[in-house]
Amino acid sequence: LRPPSSSSLLMADTATEPKIFDQEAYIAQSKEMRLKHLEEQAMFALKIAVENYGNAVFPNALIAGDVVITHLLHRMGYLQSGQAKVMVVDTFHLFPETMEFLREIEGHYGFEAEVFCA
Repeated sequence: LRPPSSSSLLMADTATEPKIFDQEAYIAQSKEMRLKHLEEQAMFALKIAVENYGNAVFPNALIAGDVVITHLLHRMGYLQSGQAKVMVVDTFHLFPETMEFLREIEGHYGFEAEVFCA
């Protein structure tokens, strides 16, 4: 993805009107670029961790950020290959839906988390 060119952010209602800056297009393109960069950074960090350290285990508290990491590990093939594992701590004080959500994620991404009870 390349930075937005100034011409792609300019628009005119008619051929005779001067072009004006399209702020909405700029915001949309900037957001897309930032998200792509953040995803690439996260995947690079996960690759370094998994491929350079044996027995990579990622804790997952089933919160948004942890589920994103699980999603990226799946996209990179690390869950399927067994190169990375996911660990969950069951404190016996979790909402019932929490463990149901874990089973959903396991089914969706095709892995089985290591559940530790504490």
